[in-house]
Amino acid sequence: MAPIAIDPFDCELDSTTLGERWVDKLRTLEIALVAFGIIEAARKRLLHLAGKAVIQISATLTAVNAQEVDDYTAMVRVLTAHFTPANNTPYNKYIFRQAKQCTDETIDQFHVRLKKLSVGRGFADNNVLQEEILTKIIHKFKSTGRKH
Repeated sequence: MAPIAIDPFDCELDSTTLGERWVDKLRTLEIALVAFGIIEAARKRLLHLAGKAVIQISATLTAVNAQEVDDYTAMVRVLTAHFTPANNTPYNKYIFRQAKQCTDETIDQFHVRLKKLSVGRGFADNNVLQEEILTKIIHKFKSTGRKH
């Protein structure tokens, strides 16, 4: 079996997106585990794939949570709690509402980015969220000025 190569998780880069980036990294690790047929909990503890910083943080967290040292699911839960900041709904909504369409971004790309950005921002339900996204598109859409 060939070694698994995954870029290490950068714990230092932009703390405002740390939780989201950890979830993305975790998805990548989970996909690799499935792809290589690794299903046993003991073998899943492949934290070295996430990088040295995650190993060091894991050692600190497991010292605090000693009963969870050998449990992969618990380790993922502990690391996710560590990397995910406390939910500050007003601030999260503020961040979402500051989004603007980039100059080289199509309306479809802007829409997809808004949908991604809205995840976990604390909007009450899907209808409220859809209205927020539509409002952002209406107010922040930049026309290219081209006629079709």
